[in-house]
Amino acid sequence: MGRLQDKVAIITGAGQGIGLAYAQRFLDEGAKVVVAEINAERAAGAMATLDGRGEAILVPTDISDEASAQACVDAAVEQFGTVHILVNNAALYYDIDNFDTSFDYLKKVFAVNQFGAWLMTRAAAPVMAKQHYGRIVNQSSGAAYAYTFPAFGDEFTGPSIQQVVDTVDRINRNDKTGERAVRIHYIGFPLDPQYPQFTNIRLAQLMRIICQRNGGSFVGLVR
Repeated sequence: MGRLQDKVAIITGAGQGIGLAYAQRFLDEGAKVVVAEINAERAAGAMATLDGRGEAILVPTDISDEASAQACVDAAVEQFGTVHILVNNAALYYDIDNFDTSFDYLKKVFAVNQFGAWLMTRAAAPVMAKQHYGRIVNQSSGAAYAYTFPAFGDEFTGPSIQQVVDTVDRINRNDKTGERAVRIHYIGFPLDPQYPQFTNIRLAQLMRIICQRNGGSFVGLVR
């Protein structure tokens, strides 16, 4: 029996790369997987790769579209009865056009890379709350720690770490058992020897405190 036996997981952007690797491993661990993918060609390739590995369905999904995000969760519930895990992995990365400087394209990038995770989380959260169980993974990649064009850096630049901690405390309150309603975990690279002039120390400090206060685990890695 796998560690995720009979758990239902939605994985966005599971047509390739990290998302497909998630889908493969989740199936190997006994989960039932919903491949949420917008690109038909990648989706077909992923389903062929996953064939025979376990229970997996494809749900064409545009995570930047509110109705599409909700339809993905609805399809998972209809097929498997619930949703236990959401992996927010999809993003404009491989096919991003860093030379398109139009405002419309910028809005598209934010709609997918930022708001898409929010829309998927909002759609899945009620299902998880109803069953008093749920796990949400907000996935990044090595691109967040590369500081040469056309990649993007990732560091907390807000004025107050404590303000963020207080906000999370207010939103993520204790449930009837005395535990936080949502556990928050973090895995990241506070230091990257490849780019020693840049760090993610403040982000790491913030997330360590949040993990400690919200029943989670903090894992700091070194490349």
